[in-house]
Amino acid sequence: MAVPDLFFCEQTIQIVSRLSEVKDEETKEKLFQSFAQLAIFAGVWSISKNLKPKKLQNRSREIPGTAIENGEFDKVIDVILLSISKDVEILDPKNTKDNYLVFEEYVNSGLLDLQKFLKNEDNDHIGLNKILHYLKEMSPQKVEKPDTSQIKI
Repeated sequence: MAVPDLFFCEQTIQIVSRLSEVKDEETKEKLFQSFAQLAIFAGVWSISKNLKPKKLQNRSREIPGTAIENGEFDKVIDVILLSISKDVEILDPKNTKDNYLVFEEYVNSGLLDLQKFLKNEDNDHIGLNKILHYLKEMSPQKVEKPDTSQIKI
């Protein structure tokens, strides 16, 4: 089955524009090379903060399914969805369309949270320093082997 298109909701366009322009100070390369990469980041942000998926009110910017598939982001999205459901049945191709709608809701939930998180950042125009500081605080000091006993095969 073809990979469906993903959409950012209208309320997130400001943060999407802001984050899509973030560049590494040394290399001058964009942090997110595509909107698909930004969507993956926002989806993971949402899940890591245990946010509830946000249903789209108004669709705005589109990420074509071909861009997701060509960049092999579809495999990353599958892993993310598997981490949420903990059941490999979610990867059945008949679930693809529904899975992408669920992922799209997590993406938009993450973007809305990032928008609130970065509000009123006068010293950090884009908010990258605040995001990096948060990620560093939240990262485990010691990486442990994941508990796979909950995964159904």
